[in-house]
Amino acid sequence: MISSASGVPLAWKLVPLQASERYTALDLVREEYAREVAPYLHGKLKILSADGAFHLNELRAELRQHGILENNHTVSHAKRKESLERAQGHRGARYSIEGYPNWKANGHRELRCACGAGTTSKRIDVNDKGKIVARVEGSCETCGPITITSGNWRYTQDNRFVRCHPQDAPSDRDWSFGNPLTFSDPTSEMYGCARFGHNEGLHGTLSTRFALIRNKRWFRWMAQAEIDTAMTFSVMHALALEQRRRLRETLAADPPTLALAA
Repeated sequence: MISSASGVPLAWKLVPLQASERYTALDLVREEYAREVAPYLHGKLKILSADGAFHLNELRAELRQHGILENNHTVSHAKRKESLERAQGHRGARYSIEGYPNWKANGHRELRCACGAGTTSKRIDVNDKGKIVARVEGSCETCGPITITSGNWRYTQDNRFVRCHPQDAPSDRDWSFGNPLTFSDPTSEMYGCARFGHNEGLHGTLSTRFALIRNKRWFRWMAQAEIDTAMTFSVMHALALEQRRRLRETLAADPPTLALAA
């Protein structure tokens, strides 16, 4: 499922347990999300946080079409020894970038200049068609400037990033290169922590409060499982609407005041 920042399911799909997570997510965005959610959020910037199991170039490209910037990485943030070693290996890697001899990218797609004094900044916009345009810009007095626009580059087998041809398919483009929400980015970490608080908490709510996924159950027909899921999500939406209605009433009756310091 795709849920809101407050833990309300927005779009969902019921699939067999062995189904691929990333391709199920791709279908979910192309179908249910595009049909039932996207029209109400057109033109707004959205951030979707997910774990590394959802790393798929086609999925990243599809999300950009709906004004969504993905916040997920190929390396886990877990504290296990193997995860820490893998993250450190990505951090220490150095890949050349076509046209920028004084700049390199590491395995996390983070930019570093030759002298080490360069700085980078984020540029994230929604264009007039509602699509995400994300880029990283770097500057250094010694090594010069650099601009990497996500979706315009691909990674080669000889450890280089080269510019894409206009006819290159979305699956051949490295959408994580130029995405400012990198593995070490503080903003990315903030969104990731919010995912654990709301999205992971949502699964707990489905189990403890609604008993939807508490125990194994057998259904004769797929439609029966879909009905149970739809009923639970409908109740969650009704509760969320009522909570927001009560909040508006409370704020209208007792509006917050601003504390001013002289």
